[in-house]
Amino acid sequence: MRMFKLSSVFLLACVVGLLAGCSHEKEPAPASRPTGHRIITFSPGLTCIVFDMGLGDQVVGVTRYCALPPGVVRPLLGDRLNLTGEALLQLDPDMIFVQQDPRQFEELRKFKADLRIEHFTLERLLDIPLAMRRIGELMNRPDLAKSAVERFVQRLREVTQSVHCLPRPTVLFVMGYERPVVAGPDTFVADMIDAAGGTNVGGAIEGYTRWRDASVEGILKAAPDVIVCQVEPGQEEAAKEFWNLLTELPAVQRHAVYVVTDRMWTIPGPGLTDLTAQLAKMIHPEALATSGPTSEPSEPATPPVESGQTQAGKPVPPMPAEPGSQPATASCPSTQQKGP
Repeated sequence: MRMFKLSSVFLLACVVGLLAGCSHEKEPAPASRPTGHRIITFSPGLTCIVFDMGLGDQVVGVTRYCALPPGVVRPLLGDRLNLTGEALLQLDPDMIFVQQDPRQFEELRKFKADLRIEHFTLERLLDIPLAMRRIGELMNRPDLAKSAVERFVQRLREVTQSVHCLPRPTVLFVMGYERPVVAGPDTFVADMIDAAGGTNVGGAIEGYTRWRDASVEGILKAAPDVIVCQVEPGQEEAAKEFWNLLTELPAVQRHAVYVVTDRMWTIPGPGLTDLTAQLAKMIHPEALATSGPTSEPSEPATPPVESGQTQAGKPVPPMPAEPGSQPATASCPSTQQKGP
């Protein structure tokens, strides 16, 4: 297990510095100490959650992969594989929020005994409101947590209700195209697909991890009706050309391959509710063309056709009012419960 190594030079240092965002700009001057807590959010997802809750003024450092609100900067602290303990302790935090193994931070306690390392799990969609509640408790702001949870759950409920009685096409979310990685079961993307009225076929790709490597043969075998492919900006056209060559895929035949470049698709944060709304329009373009979620989806790899066959299934129930509660039951007209 990797541990941080602290140089002896650090014993004389305890100053604030560095910059946030996801760029390589010049580091800013040291920031003044904010009131309340001093938090390092060592996870892009946790950074998004804390800022969305209105607690960003208490964040003193983030990773280089974190996305911050426009105009906001914070010290950059590397990432889980490239970090020194000095950089963390120079910011004098009282809590560090992490997703990785918290034991990797234990070495820091030798120099700051009262430092709290708080671990969070953000694998599933409903882990996000649970994290909001816990952050509210840790930072003595349960009121902000309550508001954030209500916004998150209400937005998801709006999406699930808009697709509740629609057929459920099979959907595959893919990162990249030359060496594709797909979202398997028990991932927040799988939950998004379910909430948006689809059926995730990432589990049909062989693998033992939530996010798994995929071959072209495996994707062809899974035969998704809809593909959402996340690539880096500038790779859109190449990705479209790649998928359009796989004419056996139902998604290609239905003109239902969507290429996206927003990296927030793979950051488990509050913004996933709006992306779930976009996903619903990708899965059900005709049904939600003039109603339902307000966010517009990305353009498909080829112009959409007027209709296409889908693999129907059971309608998705609406999101529960509170994380962990039982979903409310709802009925659909019998003519809509059946597939095409």
